This record gives sequence, structure tokens and C-alpha cells, in this order.
Amino acid sequence: MGMISVLKGLSVVVPVIISTAASIMSSGVTYNMLVQKSCCPGGPPEDINKFICGDRGIIDNIVGILATKAAVQAVVGVVCGSLFGFLRDLTGRSKLLMYIGVTGELMSVGASFASAYFWNSSPWILVLIQAIAAGGFGESIMQMGETCIIMAESSQEELPMRMQLFMISTLMVVLVGGLATTLLVTTFGYLWLFTFCTSLQVISFLLSMFVVKNKEYDRKSFKDAVEVVKKVFRSRENVAVLWLMLVAAATAPIIFACEGIYGGSFMQIKFRYTMYQGLVFGFYSFFIAIVGSIVGPTILRKVFHCKDLSVGITVCLINSAATFLYAFVDGEVFLYLCGLAYFLKLASLPLPTTVINTIIAKDELGTYLGINAILTACLPIGISKIYQEVASRNLDTWVGAFYFVSSGCFLFLTALFSVSYCLYVEPKKAENTVSNEDLNQSEEDMRI
Repeated sequence: MGMISVLKGLSVVVPVIISTAASIMSSGVTYNMLVQKSCCPGGPPEDINKFICGDRGIIDNIVGILATKAAVQAVVGVVCGSLFGFLRDLTGRSKLLMYIGVTGELMSVGASFASAYFWNSSPWILVLIQAIAAGGFGESIMQMGETCIIMAESSQEELPMRMQLFMISTLMVVLVGGLATTLLVTTFGYLWLFTFCTSLQVISFLLSMFVVKNKEYDRKSFKDAVEVVKKVFRSRENVAVLWLMLVAAATAPIIFACEGIYGGSFMQIKFRYTMYQGLVFGFYSFFIAIVGSIVGPTILRKVFHCKDLSVGITVCLINSAATFLYAFVDGEVFLYLCGLAYFLKLASLPLPTTVINTIIAKDELGTYLGINAILTACLPIGISKIYQEVASRNLDTWVGAFYFVSSGCFLFLTALFSVSYCLYVEPKKAENTVSNEDLNQSEEDMRI
């Protein structure tokens, strides 16, 4: 397997990366813009970078609004995620999901532009449009289509490397996107930032249309698609591990999402950081996380011969300890040391999926992604409420207390990986043969 062969199958990643960059840049300033809209109703502050709102009531209100947005987005995601996953298995048109995703993100960034233009508009208008457009028809749906295309058109040898390259490129976009966001918004203002993001989304749409190639295959009947859904819930080997890993896959992202929401106020209140100072630490900690999350699991697998579940246990235990230390940060040196200790921050994201891929069949891909979308939307409702309650109650006394919630969530993930480790049975080759026979029989039925 050559690197050129691997890269040829990654044309689908280009529009996704561009759209992701635009999404990160537009959503990354939402918290600061809403706080500034509330603190400075007459217009944007003269120095967006150095402005710090001193009204704790306003900060708490905006944090509550963003938490409500997460809840609404979760409900919309439940409906749309399951619907589009089923639609993909029914029609086989993964590329359609990419069109829908870019359109949703265009609506979201358009709402951000309107909110910045009409400065006195209510923050609720923006967050509700973002929750519905981006949550139900946005980046997650686009990435669902991209994942389906990569998995359907990659060999077993090519798939791991392609997914790893996609993850690395996405993380690099997140890292660079934060820098670009701050430079654009502090230099040109919110309107020009959102105009630039809109242009990126249009480019992504055009690339999805003309560059991405999606091999067509026979569409399933509605009855066949329903049978695939039923198959997911039938008893099978490792079924308990499958559902535990689905829960783990849905839990990990909300930890980082909530830390992103409350981390901004943590930096501003605890250290009086400006946007540039917060960006410097964010760049540092994220770079450490990217390197650590790639190198760490590789060492565990190659040197210590750990399986994925063992890697998951180790990673989550280290992350639990690191986030626990964050809650006690009282100086900048301590802060940067905690950033170093949190070096496996991102390693827990792909681990549940790698385990799940050893259990499910390829014809269940769309259905699995739909179920994963449901859990990813439902679980954050309760977790984000816990974050909100802890953060609001301790805003004036212990601003970093919300990191205790992160530590507890990682302990919960450790328990999921530990139970799965005890229950997991290595798949037998015979099971793959049965799955292939089922697929062949389905194709014969369709020809008849």
C-alpha cells in the first residue's frame, strides 16, 4: 500500500476540511460576540481583543444561553442524525449528505453575520438558528457523508491510514483556525470574519459538487433498509461492548465542547486574559494534545502491545487526573504544566469507534452512524446541565470547579472501557463470511 494510493482516496476530505475551518472560525467567536453585544449594546468595543466584560450576571446569562443552545441542538440532532443515517442506507447517496451539511453551515454563518450587523438583536435569535441549522443539517451531517464515502471506497489496508490522516488534518485545522479567527476578528471585525467564512462554505459546496466522486451502488428497498436497522438490535457476540462503546463515543466529545464553553470565562476571570493571551495558551495546549494523542496511543500499541480497550483505560485515567489538576490552577506556570499533563486530551475521541468497527458489518454503517448521532445528541443534555450548574454556582468562588465534572466524565469513560475489556471477545473470521453471504443474498434478491 503506497502513500499515493492512500492520498488519492482523500479528495472527499478537502471540502470537509474547508467547511470545518469556516465552522470553527464562525462559532469560535460566538461567546465573545454575545458577551460584547450584552455589555456594549451601542456597538462593538473599540478594542475587541482587550475588552473584558466585568458584569458577572451577563457572563452567567450568556453561558446559560449557550447551554440551552446545546440542548436544542441535541434534540434536533436526534431527529436529523437518525433520519439521514437511514436515508444514506436506503439510497446509497452519501454525497447528498455533504450537500445538506454545507447548506446548514451556510445558514448558520449567515445568522452570525446578521447578528453582528444588527448589533442590538437578541442573542437568542442567533443561538436558536445555529442550533437548528448547524445542529440538524450542518457539519455533523457532512462528516457523516464523508465517513461513509471513505469507508465504502477504501480497502481494509487503506482505511486506517486514511481515517488517521483525516483526523490529523481536522485537528490541524482546529489549531490554525483559532489563530486565524483571532487575527481576523481583531483586525477587521466580526462582519469581515463572517464574510470570509461564508466564502469558505461556498467553496466547500462547489468542491463537493465537482471534485468529490461517490461510486453508485444499487439502492435498497425500504424493507431491506428496515431489516438492517433491526439487525443492529439483535443479539450478537459483543453486543454489550457495542452499546457501551456507542455511549463512550457520544460522551467524549461533550467533555471538550463544555470545556470550550466554560474555558473562555475561566481564562478571563482567573487570569484576566485578553483574546490573544487566551489564544496563545489554546495554541500551546492544543499542539501538545495533537502530538500526544498521536504518539501516546502508538507507543502503547507498539511498545506495550496494548489493545484498543487497554489504551482507552490508560488514556481516560490520565485525562481524569489532568482535568482534576486544572481545577486547582492558581498561577500561569501551573496552568501551562496542566496543559502539558493533558497531552492525551484528544486520544479518547477515536478509540470507541475503532472498537465498534470490529463488531459491526459494513452494511450497517449508515444505521450505526444514525444511532451514534442520537446518543451524541441525547447524552450531552444531562452532562451539559451538570457543567452549567457547577460553573454557575462557583463562578465567583471557584471558577475552575467545572473541571471536576470533566474528571468525573473521564472516570465514567474508564469504567466503560474496563467493563468492555472484560466482556470483549475477539471476532471470528467465520462471522465475516456470514456477513458477506448476507450481502450476496441481498444482491441476488434485488436482481430477482
